[in-house]
Amino acid sequence: MKKLMMSLLVGVLALGAFGDQFVSRAYQPDTNNVATITQDFATVATPVLIYTELTGTTSNAVVLTFVPDLSTNATDYGVSYRIGSFTTPGGTEVPIVLNTPEDSNSIATGPLNRSGAVVLTGAGGTESTNVLYRVVFKIE
Repeated sequence: MKKLMMSLLVGVLALGAFGDQFVSRAYQPDTNNVATITQDFATVATPVLIYTELTGTTSNAVVLTFVPDLSTNATDYGVSYRIGSFTTPGGTEVPIVLNTPEDSNSIATGPLNRSGAVVLTGAGGTESTNVLYRVVFKIE
């Protein structure tokens, strides 16, 4: 069921932007409940969907932070930008939409240059062992 839902979401995104390439990657938070999503593609990539999977029944409040590519933007050296937050209800799979202006619930992060990052910081506790983030990127 998870794979089917993910395939449908990626398919819908692909139909909406014919010619764009979409890639998904999975990230699990570390013991501090932080998942750093570093852009390691050769070109610019824009995160468009974070699919949150929980294996337990706990909820996890997550703060989204954007960290620019410091090597190409010296004015942003050492700066992190808080974008917003979301909560994953216990035991459910929740897609979080990013950078999609036509979606009224979209959270804007902007495109990521190589080495730029989006950091997901959970509320703490044992949620880091119960959550997995699958991020869909649009490659530009």
